[in-house]
Amino acid sequence: SASCAEQNIDHQRAAESAELEEAVLQAQRSSEAHIEELQETLAVSEASAKASARSLRAESLEAAALAAECRALVSASEHHYSATALLEARADNCLLVQADQLRRQDEATAAA
Repeated sequence: SASCAEQNIDHQRAAESAELEEAVLQAQRSSEAHIEELQETLAVSEASAKASARSLRAESLEAAALAAECRALVSASEHHYSATALLEARADNCLLVQADQLRRQDEATAAA
């Protein structure tokens, strides 16, 4: 009867050990699945970050190109303004020369 009790205890321990092994294996599988999910999430996050970085670089290049275009337009406007001012000064000078010529003609006509 004592050996029967020992056998029952051995069977009970073996069953408990098997349950523990199964629980450990289940926890291990669960951990591995969770790690895989985290790795997939990380890969998606990294891809998204890379795409965002590419997009920001493209926007930065576009902004730099627009800034260069604006600088060129400002420079062209300044050149145009200078050229216009020069033409206006020449036109004023021509009017003064014409007025002087007309005055001389008038004086010559009056003297004659």
